[in-house]
Amino acid sequence: MNYNIYDKSIQELINKVLDSRVEQPDEAKKICKQLINHGKVQSDSNLLGFAYYYLAEAYFDDNEYDKFYKYLVRGLEYQHEVSDAGLLARSYNMLGINADNQGNIPAAIDYYLTSLSYSKDKGLNYETGLVTTNIGQIYMALKEYKLAISYLEKAMIYFDRDKKNRSNVRNLIITETTLAIGYLRLGETETAYEWFHKVEKQRDQYIEETKFPLVIYSFEALFYNILGEHQKRDELLDRLVQIVIEIPSILDMYDEAFMLCELLQEANRLEDLWRVQERIEFLTRQAGITHMLLRTLNLKVQYYKEIQDEPSYMLACTDYYQVSRQLMDENRTNAKRAIELRIDLETIKEKQRLIQEENKLLLEKSQRDSLTKLPNRDKLNEYSQNAFDKAFRNGSSLGVEIFDIDCFKQYNDTYGHQAGDKCLKKIARLLLNLMEQGIFCARYGGDEFIVIYENMTDEEILKIAGQLKQDIIALNMKHKNSTVEPIVTISQGIRNSVPKAGNKIWDYFYAADMAMYQVKRGTRNDVQLVHRAN
Repeated sequence: MNYNIYDKSIQELINKVLDSRVEQPDEAKKICKQLINHGKVQSDSNLLGFAYYYLAEAYFDDNEYDKFYKYLVRGLEYQHEVSDAGLLARSYNMLGINADNQGNIPAAIDYYLTSLSYSKDKGLNYETGLVTTNIGQIYMALKEYKLAISYLEKAMIYFDRDKKNRSNVRNLIITETTLAIGYLRLGETETAYEWFHKVEKQRDQYIEETKFPLVIYSFEALFYNILGEHQKRDELLDRLVQIVIEIPSILDMYDEAFMLCELLQEANRLEDLWRVQERIEFLTRQAGITHMLLRTLNLKVQYYKEIQDEPSYMLACTDYYQVSRQLMDENRTNAKRAIELRIDLETIKEKQRLIQEENKLLLEKSQRDSLTKLPNRDKLNEYSQNAFDKAFRNGSSLGVEIFDIDCFKQYNDTYGHQAGDKCLKKIARLLLNLMEQGIFCARYGGDEFIVIYENMTDEEILKIAGQLKQDIIALNMKHKNSTVEPIVTISQGIRNSVPKAGNKIWDYFYAADMAMYQVKRGTRNDVQLVHRAN
């Protein structure tokens, strides 16, 4: 999205959203709603796609899942409408995260791959790194550590290419810590320690810049636990318990929260484990993501079993069973919703494809001469300049021909303008045939036409131009008042040369026009080729 197209007041609101989205989600929501109102009044799909995405993101960070999903999907329609690859990549990435949170790994991968198709196609390094990390995280959860590491290391490359992005620090933390754990799980302790010490060295900077300590502390606690340094582990566990108790949302830190539970259980800190589980259960019920809630209840069942509280254990098992039945129903609903979303998005894409095709046809129509169907002067100007620039860069020849119909005024006076139009159409058909051979032709105006010859020798050009002259003669269109022949003929002027510094495309038009003028001063019905203006 190009923010520079907006006036200062809208740009300020956009920047406020980007600045407040992480630490002040409520402020971001308020501003996004202002932008949405403005976007609706102005029918501005660019602004609506932006505002709905960041509104959805703010609700995600605030643990309000239903509103997050509602606004994310709404934003997708506008993003597709304006082909905003950056926001489309981010939106599909968020859909992937959502599917992953629901335990639907195939759908998550599908959304992530769709996101990658947008981000890679446009060279969006940040978005590519973000999605690649998320795919690596899925493989980590599946215990496919080698595959996970391959994706995470690719993500590091993409993040490195986009160092100025202010969101990169947070993603680097996740990627680096996950790489360390992946290498640790593979038994490659030396490499794992390298990543561990890298994160440890930058811990304070990371926390200060991102306000995101849960990832780092849980990662360090896991490492110290493996190293058997229980005092350092327990110091970190104290901090982590307090962080989770106070945390407002769990959606994007769920794995770290469960890692904490596992560490607390291993350290036999059952009271802290209970407090953390209670907080996680509250947040997951608030978010309404049943898959997460079921995983939380499983911890609860294990906890009551561990402390041998039979009545509470049975109640927890009953709760677990009821939620698992609820999850089955939700899975059906979510599958239906996913199918409907996919159909809706494909409908939007098809609508956009038709609009693009229609716009292309309208553009082509606007660049065609209505009578002859040849490219008009506007298209000629564009094409000839590009051909000139290419010839200059490549040091290749460029040929420009101008021709007109001999004594065409007399033709119109004798046979009428309708007959004159038919004459122009017949000649245009010959030029349209030339265009099918890759030679650009256009109507210059009145009875004048242009032919552009690219990277051809004089001999090749004269052969084509001579054949055109003969083909027009072969049309045998009567012209009893012509001073040349009793049929329609043409006079042709051509310049062919390699462009030099200081040349302009109009030098070629001028020289070709002068060459045609020389033919008209002579016998007419002839071709003259020059290499520069006389």
